[in-house]
Amino acid sequence: MSTFAPADTLRQHRPVLLACEAIGWFHMAGKARMEFLRRHGGDKVQYDERKWHDAEQPPFPWDDLLGWVKTFSGSAIPQDAWPASMKEFTEKHRERDRGMLGLLQAGHGVVSGIEKNVPTRTSEYLGQSLPHMWLSSPFGHPKRNLFADPPEVLTERGWKQVVEEIRRVLDGLKHLVTNDAADVSHWADWRKRAIGPQSYLRRAFLSTLAETRLPNNDVTLWDQSYVAAALFKSAVAGAILNRQGFPWGDNRIKQETRWRLLTVSIGTDHYEARAVKIGDWTGARAALNEFFDQVAQLIEVDLALGSLLYRDSSVAIFSFPGERWDETLAAPWLNGWGNWLQEQVETIAQGLHLETPPFVRLSDPTRSLVRLVQERREARKITAIPLHRAWDVGGKMAKESQGHVCPVCQVRLNGDPSNKGKPCKVCWKRRHHRRDDWLGGRLGHDTIWFEEVADSNNRIAFLTFSLDMEPWLNGERVDSLRAQAISEWRRFNPILSGQSNPIDPREPFRSLEEYIK
Repeated sequence: MSTFAPADTLRQHRPVLLACEAIGWFHMAGKARMEFLRRHGGDKVQYDERKWHDAEQPPFPWDDLLGWVKTFSGSAIPQDAWPASMKEFTEKHRERDRGMLGLLQAGHGVVSGIEKNVPTRTSEYLGQSLPHMWLSSPFGHPKRNLFADPPEVLTERGWKQVVEEIRRVLDGLKHLVTNDAADVSHWADWRKRAIGPQSYLRRAFLSTLAETRLPNNDVTLWDQSYVAAALFKSAVAGAILNRQGFPWGDNRIKQETRWRLLTVSIGTDHYEARAVKIGDWTGARAALNEFFDQVAQLIEVDLALGSLLYRDSSVAIFSFPGERWDETLAAPWLNGWGNWLQEQVETIAQGLHLETPPFVRLSDPTRSLVRLVQERREARKITAIPLHRAWDVGGKMAKESQGHVCPVCQVRLNGDPSNKGKPCKVCWKRRHHRRDDWLGGRLGHDTIWFEEVADSNNRIAFLTFSLDMEPWLNGERVDSLRAQAISEWRRFNPILSGQSNPIDPREPFRSLEEYIK
């Protein structure tokens, strides 16, 4: 892989960037208590989720666990850009400040912005009462009554474990810094233990709400915390890359900060369509998953300049630093990133002998994650053509310069002129991966014997179900979502700013139309 000075700069500041991401994960941890839900459910509870650390006995040691970050950041982040105490990241994340606080506030503001699109007076009736404090699905279907059936995190025992896990995660990061860990895998392991699919904090935050009002009560504490952390991490990476040009003293950092989206995609459908046997597809899928995992480690840990925001079988989208509103496009400090990232991703794909080229693109700077839908659509459109650009197919062996075309990948030769059905070396290895993994005990409790689920005639049916989300995400079917009718809004808001609502309740639509005109 070629050297790239900006990438080396980020690697030098990897501990700082991962620490900022961790701050983002935990800056709203105080919402993981029943007192938070009770207060928003109407109970008069004296609880401030932003100062939960002071209520702990002894107080949670933010500065002991994260104080090293100020020193480690060196000249890349001026000392006066840091808050006086690290606990201010939790106490002031809703406010408007300069420096590092401003960057966290920018990320938090974008993620929680949907809560602030409705004036307080007109949204009071959307609040849930305590007996009906529901966590819902994205489609509004009630999933769990958090008051009647509280998850573990909302119990005293669960909260104590949350606090201990936060301490363990931050202490583990400090340990890596103290021991000057150079191997990327050590940092990746730390991050996986902290917020991986099996981590307690992730499961705990997924089980409770960050937003209690309807219809936003599908937003879990994990959703909001993770994305805010991703944006904070990318914003700090951008500031480090900008170095002397970043306006640390500007009080408008929160409003001026923008991000780009990094999209990485590959034509997964091609591999599924070309599969001759089930093993061909499962093996190719494993290789593709490994491809996206390696790309994620490069972006999230090695460079630590962004985090995964979206991933499906063929597209992964990451947060990425972007130019501020007051900067010209494209900013000099972003020069070369597109080409260098393309090279790195291609190297990963070639190392896995993938037959199709990956697609890599940086979006324009934005303050809205709605752009993610468009980026995904464009990536899928381009990779629908397997060889959408020139690509050197890897995995060719010297002895395979002859023979028939592989019946699976249809690009390599199988090295055997007498056998048309024989796959090439790469496809053969993919096809037999499940047997080898099973024999090696790497499948856990899974099995490769389909006879166990087959009927008396040894037949198996595969059912595929799908639901296209794009029309809802891009707004085409917004009228099918739960929305507020004009008459309903008028009925619950007879007074606006001390004056009678000008909309006629008998003919609300016509009245509103006339009022707008």
